[in-house]
Amino acid sequence: MTALNLQTNEKLPDEKLAKLMGDLRQWPELDRKTLTYHAEQSDTLAAKGYRHAAVHEAGAFFETLVQSMTLAVRGDVPEKFRQAVDSHARLRVCRRYLFAPGYIDAEEYKLIDNVFAILRAKGVGAGIVDEAWCRMARQFVRTTVDYLIGRYAAWRSVSFTPSVASSPPVAKPVETVAA
Repeated sequence: MTALNLQTNEKLPDEKLAKLMGDLRQWPELDRKTLTYHAEQSDTLAAKGYRHAAVHEAGAFFETLVQSMTLAVRGDVPEKFRQAVDSHARLRVCRRYLFAPGYIDAEEYKLIDNVFAILRAKGVGAGIVDEAWCRMARQFVRTTVDYLIGRYAAWRSVSFTPSVASSPPVAKPVETVAA
């Protein structure tokens, strides 16, 4: 069901993160249980007006997908990975693990970082995130996750070719300059 902007009568995109779960059914190696939990929590919290919590859960959904893809690409065991990598550095480590062999390119590396920065920009305190910011942040997550699902599908296909050279010393990510 598509929402309608009552002020302009234009159709708004469906913002439900849980709708993306159907696209992930074909890959049992991804942590679909946790992904479903965070997507549904974000959708429910946004609908109830708990915008700060909805953005936080959208971030958890996004981070879980990146981590699940990383574990699948590397063949790592989730528990060992979580024990070995500090939770604050996990997304950065995952980006590097996906970038080094060419599963994502330099622009996608920056995209993951930028989307996560948007999610953290307003914090998670009650009253800090207004409805427009919540909708925008969740839409960034939805669009980026949809894109990453496509990238994962390409990787899983026979025709996948890494974007960059397979040697980590050669394929270093472009570091962004802090503003």
